[in-house]
Amino acid sequence: MFFTRIATLVALLLLAFAAIQLVAGYLLAFGTDISAENQASALRFLGAAKPGEVIDEAVQYLVFAVGLGTLAEISRHLARND
Repeated sequence: MFFTRIATLVALLLLAFAAIQLVAGYLLAFGTDISAENQASALRFLGAAKPGEVIDEAVQYLVFAVGLGTLAEISRHLARND
């Protein structure tokens, strides 16, 4: 049950981080009409060359968080049935 709780906590933290990163990526991508300013802002605030890179990474984190959360729920269900 210890690893189930840790997996759930990690999944929730990763989900929150990915959501914040996704919102930040979209705000920087569509913040101004000038693409060069968007890229400069992404490099300055998020450390990525383009806002699209930030969005891609956030989506990968979201998928991983959902998968980890699903495995934690399966583990919790199996532990209750024993």
